[in-house]
Amino acid sequence: MISTNDRLEKSLANHFFISPFRGDLVLWDYLNQQQFKMDWEHCLVILKVAFNKHLEDNDFKALQNLENEKILVKSHENLIISPEKWMFDLLSYIYHVGTYDKGKVEASIKEEFEYFYDYVGESKIKAEEFNFKPLYSNNGIKLDQLKKEHFDSSFLETLLKRKTSREFEKFLFPFGEFSSLLKLVYGNLHGEDLELSENNLHQYSYRKTSPSGGNIHPEEAFIYIFDVESIEEGLYYYNPDAHTLHQINSSKKSYNEISELLNGQFFANNCSFLVFHVCRLEKIAWKYDTSKSYKISYIETGAFIQTLQLAVTSLGKKFWQTGMFKDMQVDKFLGLDNNEFCQYVVAVGQGEGNAIPKKYINYLNRISQ
Repeated sequence: MISTNDRLEKSLANHFFISPFRGDLVLWDYLNQQQFKMDWEHCLVILKVAFNKHLEDNDFKALQNLENEKILVKSHENLIISPEKWMFDLLSYIYHVGTYDKGKVEASIKEEFEYFYDYVGESKIKAEEFNFKPLYSNNGIKLDQLKKEHFDSSFLETLLKRKTSREFEKFLFPFGEFSSLLKLVYGNLHGEDLELSENNLHQYSYRKTSPSGGNIHPEEAFIYIFDVESIEEGLYYYNPDAHTLHQINSSKKSYNEISELLNGQFFANNCSFLVFHVCRLEKIAWKYDTSKSYKISYIETGAFIQTLQLAVTSLGKKFWQTGMFKDMQVDKFLGLDNNEFCQYVVAVGQGEGNAIPKKYINYLNRISQ
């Protein structure tokens, strides 16, 4: 029989669940993003450990397997993100941890081109394989074509010019335009809500140029500045109440280091600055403490992304955005805690607006000959 002391050196990890799935009983390790089909022996050992029951000698093999796969761990090996401090329910917690991107990408100039080549090739194969069609196509009501006179001309022009750019040129972003951009997109632009004050209602938040349920706005803007006039390079936080910028870290990051955080993507190279859109759960959990609120926070961040893109386009500048980054490393870089996490990243700067960088086009042409 395995001794009690040996057994107590390990405990069940707090990053898995067991559920029937497609005819099997499956253990889902959502931290390490792996699944195991369970048998009786392994389930029995898990139950014995959970309920502090004696382990027999014939339990050793299953016990060893669980240790090797980090289902049975030392206490200090458990999650970095504490479930005890998580402000929403377990369902959103499992999704949040289980979808973290922890992959390691070692990027180099050669790999940069190979990355793009593989990306283009895979996209072509997938597009040909699936070839998605509209959900409905028969017996539709024929609509009029777009008539530009129905819309404000400047709004329509900005909307039609909106385009993702994957190539930037080194550019010193003007301080005035930078300040106005932050105020317009993230600032408390409208001030006091007279409708609330006139009806003796408490104003706990402020209306911005993007929508948010109850005007709560759980999003925050963290900005890494490369080239903005009169501002030192480094990481900053934007205070929407005071319309001020606060330096968090003055350590300089190279474009290659930023690329590594973005899973090897090089499309932000030479941008003037990057905006890391961060969700603060504490701002929303007090009022909407359900898993759906967690999902809605992403939708609201998407609204801010569109507003930022249109504002950047209106300034005659370019942007590139991504949701593909190393979550844990980015959150650590931003200095976030358990209930703060980055949801999206947008690079802003100047360039010709190329969706496909010229150097990649030349590379693809060369290897296809």
